[in-house]
Amino acid sequence: MAKRLSVVLAAVALVLTLVPSVSAAPGRDPFAGLWKATDYDGSSMTLAISGGGAHRILVYYDNGCSSCTPQGIPVYGVGPGSVSGPNLDAVFHLFAGPGATAPSKYEQLFIAHDGTLVAPCGSSCDPSLPDLVWHRAGL
Repeated sequence: MAKRLSVVLAAVALVLTLVPSVSAAPGRDPFAGLWKATDYDGSSMTLAISGGGAHRILVYYDNGCSSCTPQGIPVYGVGPGSVSGPNLDAVFHLFAGPGATAPSKYEQLFIAHDGTLVAPCGSSCDPSLPDLVWHRAGL
């Protein structure tokens, strides 16, 4: 598990060095950059998106995934994304600590909307929950 975590952290560091600066991202690319959101359980989530055109690389971090363990546990994810118009379809390969029930693979749609990313709940959670809205970090 320690080796897997170090690989994920190395991937996060690599992607963060490739992500354009937040000040350069708005207006040019609706996806690339560093994003923040608050999960339904109140935990903080961070998303780094790099790449261009139709192909992206995403790195995800949730500091306390309560759907993975009752007490919450950090979860990391990395995976490719595909852009079509305002939509970014991503597939994350998730990594969590021992005893966690996080799926090993998770699909999520992000929709670029007015400088934010909207993540519909979809079939992965309670459909009565509102969409999650991601905001650029630092803005």
